[in-house]
Amino acid sequence: MVQIPPRCPTDQSMLWKDTTRITPACPDNWHWHCSGCSRAFTPTAEDKERFRHGTRRGSTDPVW
Repeated sequence: MVQIPPRCPTDQSMLWKDTTRITPACPDNWHWHCSGCSRAFTPTAEDKERFRHGTRRGSTDPVW
């Protein structure tokens, strides 16, 4: 099942998961970014759990 990211509270744009600061030592070091208003948002603990894993390229199957 594909997880749909939340929307920006400012302009309702879809948020994207910015993973530029993820390292092997800090796998959960990511944040939400809005391309509409350019703000960054800290993910909730629930977001971190739901969106921890991505999907295979070209697939909707989660990577576990």
